[in-house]
Amino acid sequence: IFARLPRLHEELNMALAHQGHGFMHHERLGFLTASLSNLGSGLTASATVRLPMVSQRPDFKETCRTLQLLARRDGTSGDWEMSNLARLGWSEVDLVNSLTVGCKRLVAMEQAMLRGDKVPRPGLDTPLPGFPLDTCPLMPDLSAHASLLARVLRENPAIYTSLRDSRTASGVTFAQTVKPCVDVRVGKSIGVFVGDAESYDTFAAALVPAIEAFHGTARVSHPDGETMLVCREVHW
Repeated sequence: IFARLPRLHEELNMALAHQGHGFMHHERLGFLTASLSNLGSGLTASATVRLPMVSQRPDFKETCRTLQLLARRDGTSGDWEMSNLARLGWSEVDLVNSLTVGCKRLVAMEQAMLRGDKVPRPGLDTPLPGFPLDTCPLMPDLSAHASLLARVLRENPAIYTSLRDSRTASGVTFAQTVKPCVDVRVGKSIGVFVGDAESYDTFAAALVPAIEAFHGTARVSHPDGETMLVCREVHW
């Protein structure tokens, strides 16, 4: 089916061109659609999988989001229609591959639960493939990444260069800290995993700008907890 899709797209594009028209396309946003959620390739791929046990888990929907999948119930027999959650910043091939990999992971979880195995949520067991955990390579291309930390590093690449070999006393590396920023391109996330308290000081050059952007303040500080004991006038 996917092999026919590029041919169909090309034929439609040629037919529109003959009439002096074409698909709406933006250099930065890709193909334009009426819905902002479909910007980019405009492609939605879907597959139906039967997950009677996995779908009963309280973290099922969150697990799907971790795997870049959108889950919709298909009937009452435990069948679910899975489609790609990612859009902007992903190529058509990337989207189809992410759907395939995500569905295979869910089916493997279902089979493991049928065997009676303990199945942790993806992301809480073994590290996901992608950006390394031990040492940072040269700064990757973050031009299509949407997280706050990606924006910070794009605006000041020297931060990445200065911290790439750093680690805390307990062994948390800068690579571990920025792995979500590099591996996940879509979604308005912060893009940071903080492994210990010392990380906030060791990696402050990267974390403080992201914190300021997330909380909408240039003054990163929090009142002393004891101020809660002080009676103050509250204006409603």
